[in-house]
Amino acid sequence: FDLNYDLNNKSFDSKVSSENASINDLSMTFNKGEISLLDSSFNFDLSLVLNQSRNPITFLGSIPLKKNKELDLRLRADETIFDLYEKLYGRNFSFKNGDINFGMKFSGPLNKPEANGYLSIDNGSFDIFRNSLKDINALLIFDFDKVEIVKFKAKGAKSGEINIKGTLPFY
Repeated sequence: FDLNYDLNNKSFDSKVSSENASINDLSMTFNKGEISLLDSSFNFDLSLVLNQSRNPITFLGSIPLKKNKELDLRLRADETIFDLYEKLYGRNFSFKNGDINFGMKFSGPLNKPEANGYLSIDNGSFDIFRNSLKDINALLIFDFDKVEIVKFKAKGAKSGEINIKGTLPFY
């Protein structure tokens, strides 16, 4: 962590890097790691590669410290986001396989942020709360205050199918 602080402007910029870092047995490397405080906003430009994946998890944007400024954060990831989630919280969740495409943008004031994005799952397999789901094909759209489930189809490990389509409130 390399930090440069400017006392006169009350700002800083930093470079984040890693070498042989891991969370449990999940190796991680910062392809890009820049964090700064400038004009009363935290700014992020992070690119995290997990287990030598081809595609990094990227986190780009700013979080304002003043109420009159707007939040602007973007997150992009593939299936490695579920690997990270599993390592951080894995008690009731296990990602087995699948092609994942995830993107999210957070904007608006800090006291009432808005989320817009999507989650696409192709041929996924998960264990959730001791239930195994396979052949998951799903598309979820996060649109301000709701989640639109365009499609969600999955099979149980032994029998049964799940088909969901509709809208849920998103807070």
